Amino acid sequence: MKQLMIIGFLLALLVTPAASKTLYVKGDSGVNLRNGNSIRHSVIDTIDPGQSLLAIETRDKWTKVRLPDGKEGWMASRLLTDKKPADIIASELNNKINNLSFENKSLQAENERLIIENQTLHEKLEETLEQMARNKAAHEALIAESADFLALKADHERLSDELREKTEIMESLETELAITNRSSMIYCFLAGAGVLLLGMIIGASMKRRRTTFI
Repeated sequence: MKQLMIIGFLLALLVTPAASKTLYVKGDSGVNLRNGNSIRHSVIDTIDPGQSLLAIETRDKWTKVRLPDGKEGWMASRLLTDKKPADIIASELNNKINNLSFENKSLQAENERLIIENQTLHEKLEETLEQMARNKAAHEALIAESADFLALKADHERLSDELREKTEIMESLETELAITNRSSMIYCFLAGAGVLLLGMIIGASMKRRRTTFI
């Protein structure tokens, strides 16, 4: 019984669960993936160098791995490494460079768009400022014209009042003149009638005198 316990303990030491981490296949040629932890087990696949794998557990000099497609098997631990192969690093760097280049082009395009937009806004701002200046000048001119108009209106009202007063005076004078003319005509008529009457009286008197002398 003790012997069985010791054997089980030793087997437990030999079988070590591997922390789930990514490993890569080393070498320049394909590495066999087996269904067990020895070369006596069957080969179930051949893995290309640089292929990434997920370590599940280690047993003796073998590591159980899982492929990206979910397939599991055993590979010799010496053929695995946790360091990324140079070609993968180069590929990732190349991808980053391409991404950065694309982002740089996008940023350049956005920068050009912003420059154009800024120029457009600047032109619109200048147009707005010019329009404001024109509006201000027109407003000031309107104020000046309004002041002149008010002055002209005041003069017009003053002249209208003077004209009305003079018209009233003229009408009054014309009325007085008409009355004076009528009075003069009556006076002249009376004067003429008086002269005529006086002439008739004198004539009659002279006639009586002649009759007396005869």
